[in-house]
This record gives sequence, structure tokens and C-alpha cells, in this order.
Amino acid sequence: MDVEIDGTLKTPSVLFRRGKMSIAGRSILEDSNLFYKPLNDLLENCTHRCDNITRIDLNFEYLNGSSARCLVSMIHILEKVYEQGNEIIINWYFDPEDESMYEMGQLMQSMTDIPFNILENESLR
Repeated sequence: MDVEIDGTLKTPSVLFRRGKMSIAGRSILEDSNLFYKPLNDLLENCTHRCDNITRIDLNFEYLNGSSARCLVSMIHILEKVYEQGNEIIINWYFDPEDESMYEMGQLMQSMTDIPFNILENESLR
């Protein structure tokens, strides 16, 4: 399940490797489904045969509404893996000066039973 996508001005960088998933950067796509659907499909296929996702790091500079909806879908897929008894931890990183990304993290946290940490991005201090 190794996937690596370099970020652009409008799309985040993505890294899926055994035991870790990371999405970081800007996600300001008009049609976020084109970007996130293949990732969600990959996760969906993985729920039946993979138990190696343990840490999910989400570190967005900016996330538009369309991207946020796709991310919620991704979290729901991860819940299936979590409900099968797999250990998953989601880390939501935010710039300490960006209240909107902090609030977005709180909203995402409220939508899942997966352990969800909201953490200041130390490198942005």
C-alpha cells in the first residue's frame, strides 16, 4: 500500500507507508473527489486485508470545504479499521496562530471515536 504524492500549490503531499499515513499542505481543489477518491478507495480495499495503519498525521496549511468532506469520508473508512480492533491514532497538526485550522481539528475530532490528538505544529512557532 505504499503511495507517495508530491504536494502542489493546491494539493497536499501524501505518504502512505506501512504503519503511517501522512497528508500535509494545502488542499484547495475545486473537485476534491478527483484527488481523494483514489486514496479513499485504497483505504477501503485495505480495511479487509490490512491492519498496518497505526498513525495518521494530518497537517494542513489550508483545507477548503470540499476537501474537508473528503477527509471526513477518509476518517469514516479508518473507523472501520479501528472497529476491527486495529490500533489507530490520528494526529491533527495546526499552526498555533491559525484558529480556523484548530477549530477544523476539533470538528474532525468530534466526528470519530478513533483516538484523535490536536497538536500545535512545533516547527511553525
